[in-house]
Amino acid sequence: MNAAAQRRAIAEAVAELARRVYERDQLPPEERSDPRAFAAEVVTGMHGHGWRLTNARRRSSWISTPIRDNTATTARGAAMARQLLERGPNNINEEEGT
Repeated sequence: MNAAAQRRAIAEAVAELARRVYERDQLPPEERSDPRAFAAEVVTGMHGHGWRLTNARRRSSWISTPIRDNTATTARGAAMARQLLERGPNNINEEEGT
């Protein structure tokens, strides 16, 4: 990932997190999830999108840069997640018939 793509990915992640925090804060206090559960959900989502906790270090010059751009895949996954969120917690398993 080049520097511009990384900056774009960070900006998109910040915007998505801000949106989710804003939506959570709009709920009545009794409907808000526990802060630790909310944080776990966010980190799990980040992990599902490829984020990994690693030590910061320079990339070796002999390692090639990945060729493909996963922006479309990420956008498709985010759209699917938004659809599930719009259905509400009682209708998550509609497609599975449960």
